[in-house]
Amino acid sequence: LSLLALFGLSALATWFGTSVLIAGFAAGMVIALAGEPRRLAQQLLGIAEGFFVPFFFVSLGARLNFRSLASSRSEIMLALVLVLTIIACHVAIAAVMRMPWPAGLLASAQLGLPAGVVALGLTEGLITPGQGAAIVAAAVVTLGVSSIGAALLSNRLACDT
Repeated sequence: LSLLALFGLSALATWFGTSVLIAGFAAGMVIALAGEPRRLAQQLLGIAEGFFVPFFFVSLGARLNFRSLASSRSEIMLALVLVLTIIACHVAIAAVMRMPWPAGLLASAQLGLPAGVVALGLTEGLITPGQGAAIVAAAVVTLGVSSIGAALLSNRLACDT
C-alpha cells in the first residue's frame, strides 16, 4: 500500500511537472504521521536505499553539466564561494557553541540538501545544469573538508588524553 502511494504521488508529481523528490518526501511524511510498523519502515528503507536513492543521484548526475563548470569562471566562483561559506558558517557555529573549530569542519559535510536543491532547481528551470554542477561540486568538496575535520578532531582528542 505504501509503494502504491509512493508511485501514485510520483505519477502525480510527474503529471504536474515537478520533481519526483517531492513525492518521496510526501510519502515519507504520510507514513511517518501514520506511525508505520517497524517491518514496513525497514522494507521502505531498503527499497529507498537500494534503488530510489541511487536512482535519484544517477538521474541528477545525468542532468548536470560539469564541462560547463570547468569552462565557466562564474560557475567556478560559485562553487568556491559556496564551499567557503559552508565552512565559515559551520566553524562559526562551532565557535559559538564553544566547540573546537575542527568540529565545525566535521559538521560541514553536505550532500542531501544541495542535491535536493539542484534537482528542484533544474526541474523548475531556476538554475542551469552548469550552476547545478557547481552546487554539487561544492557539496562534494565539503565531504572532503569533513574528513579533514574528523582527522584534526581525532588528533586533538588523542593529544588531550
